[in-house]
Amino acid sequence: MATADDQAAAVALLGGDPAAFDALLSTLMSSSNNERAAAEAAFHRLRASHPEPLALRLASSLAGPATPAELRAMAGVLLRKVLSPPPSSDSSSNSGAAAPPAPLWPQLSPAGQSALKAHLISALQSDPPKPIAKKVCDAISELAATLLPENTWPDLLPFLFRAASGPETPNLQESALLIFARLADYIAEVAPGPSHDNPQPARLPPWHTRRPPDVRIAALGAAVNLVQCLPTNSDRDKMQDLLPAMMRALTDCLNSWPGGLCTGGSGAPC
Repeated sequence: MATADDQAAAVALLGGDPAAFDALLSTLMSSSNNERAAAEAAFHRLRASHPEPLALRLASSLAGPATPAELRAMAGVLLRKVLSPPPSSDSSSNSGAAAPPAPLWPQLSPAGQSALKAHLISALQSDPPKPIAKKVCDAISELAATLLPENTWPDLLPFLFRAASGPETPNLQESALLIFARLADYIAEVAPGPSHDNPQPARLPPWHTRRPPDVRIAALGAAVNLVQCLPTNSDRDKMQDLLPAMMRALTDCLNSWPGGLCTGGSGAPC
């Protein structure tokens, strides 16, 4: 049970002023073992006693452009960790080790769950620096892997489809494709045919040469993952018409690499 001092500390850390929580994130990266251990203990107390405010504060820090980049990245790492389901292995119980803490998502109220989803989508739309965008993609992918099979995030795939199809926002387009690649298992299972409700990354249109190389490579990765996850040879055969576009995208991106990896500009063989 939380003590009065613990409650006061939680209010200070999770209250309206983000400075105290930023300080906690910073201390979690401290080179001092004692300082870092104290910060970890404080974080675990918050996780146990205030799961919803903690999850929302982490999401807010990740999405907040005013938060220093290294703290945003740390918030993203922690958010993904607290959303992850515990390992399915029995090794911890067999060894007598303490069971890992339960993920925070089921402990959130419906309003808290909606707010967390909104924070993550907002963070993705805010055009963050690429290292931060990767942390956002990680958190969304982790949560989506749990929610999509239960159909409790029905608007995510249509949003990602629109984002991946929007050439005016290449960074958002790339992020959406990276998430598609990580969700290929689920998408291949439920979306045998392309549609706006059941999008397939391989059917998205980022192969065009005017798209940035990073976007085209992300599209290639999403397409490859999807094809690998399709359940039958017949389904995979239907994707053969994508091979020329996929190979062209790969070749063009290699040719555009500094030094010209495939043109001999670097002296390396093609």
